[in-house]
Amino acid sequence: MRRLFVLLLMFCTSPVWADTYDQLYKAAGWPEQRAHFNDALKAAQQRYSNNLPPAVFQALVANSNQRFAPQAMDQRASKRLRDSLNDPTPSLQFFQSPLGRKIVNAELTATRADQLAKH
Repeated sequence: MRRLFVLLLMFCTSPVWADTYDQLYKAAGWPEQRAHFNDALKAAQQRYSNNLPPAVFQALVANSNQRFAPQAMDQRASKRLRDSLNDPTPSLQFFQSPLGRKIVNAELTATRADQLAKH
């Protein structure tokens, strides 16, 4: 019973253990922007499907899917963030502020597929 309690306690408090860099990555809206980027990539690939020879199109899709794989992009961005930013706390505080959240929401809205289709 104690083990169950400890596991439950660990599960409930795991967000407290979250790394500040990971919190910054999420607070800045990067996972959503990456998802929007992948949606735009898929749309661009579809536009090229009728304009390129099949072999060239398949190579383009394979290369871009490998280069822009979501997990790989997240890992590269996270590594770059850790390498470039000594102290993520001020940035995290900004993105968690009302102004920071407003900016993130504006960026996320601007990168949605329906918004990109308008321009």
